[in-house]
Amino acid sequence: MIFSKKRSLLLVNLLVIFIITPNVKTMAVGPANIAVIENQSPQYKNLVDQLIKLKSRSGTVSQMMDKLDDRLNDVDNRMRTLQSKMAETEFELNEKSETLNDRVRAIYINETSDSPLEVVLKSDNLNEFIDRLSFFEWLLKNDTFLVKKIKYDRSALINWKNELVESRQKIVRLKNEKESSLKEISALKDELKRRIAAASSQQILEVDQWVGVVNRINQFLSGYGSPLDSYGQVFVAAGRRYQVDPRLIVAICGVESTFGQYCITPFNGWGRKAVGGGYKMYGSWDEAIWDQALYLRTRYLDLGLTSFYQIGQKYCPPDPAWPDKVKAFFMMI
Repeated sequence: MIFSKKRSLLLVNLLVIFIITPNVKTMAVGPANIAVIENQSPQYKNLVDQLIKLKSRSGTVSQMMDKLDDRLNDVDNRMRTLQSKMAETEFELNEKSETLNDRVRAIYINETSDSPLEVVLKSDNLNEFIDRLSFFEWLLKNDTFLVKKIKYDRSALINWKNELVESRQKIVRLKNEKESSLKEISALKDELKRRIAAASSQQILEVDQWVGVVNRINQFLSGYGSPLDSYGQVFVAAGRRYQVDPRLIVAICGVESTFGQYCITPFNGWGRKAVGGGYKMYGSWDEAIWDQALYLRTRYLDLGLTSFYQIGQKYCPPDPAWPDKVKAFFMMI
């Protein structure tokens, strides 16, 4: 039970350290720094960023769908207006045609057996002849004008209707395309959510595995009576941050200061020299561990010095046994 509580506490502390990527070499561990570990996983962040972009894209497509719906409603309203106008035009055509017929029939009052030409020819005098002829010419012109106007109106309405039908078909086609896009986006979102869940589980599993490394480091240092026997989580966090095996940091400390028991300057368990002469001084073990991890990454590993021998040739050239000593401690952890 006690071991379980200690392990749970260690897991929480390790989560805190893994989650927080410090900009300085010291770390403040506390409740205020506790966050969800997935939010700091690069893989998780990448997946979440993709999901955010998809959600934004989905919102954009939805807005476009709303605009298409508005356009479709507008076209339908205009179609209804058009149908009303066409009905009015047909009614006007019938009404004016009937009016023309009534006017022509009025000429034949009491003379229904005569043709319009006979009506003109039966004029009593020249003035009446001219008046009747002019009247028939006016009727013909007016009838022709009305027919042409109504045909023109009909043609314009038909063209308008064709344009509206074509516009509606285009809008419906675009709407179908956007609906397909939304389905694709939804499928991608579901896949990303699945991958995010998988990344989350993998990250938690990875942390659980590192708990074992922390325990081994602490137990190993405790066996040597080291003041660093409770800093396993810091070694692991610094190593993970700079991609340095934490056992290498511990092993070098063992060779240089018997795991921090005999330091030349405060907290300098790695024999690090200062710029300008003398040895570096630190304000805490945390600061020293983080600085050592960064130092190994930038001054050795990044330069291709990755073997114990290569590191030893630069780190402590006077001692040819240095690489073997470091390797021995490394393999014991």
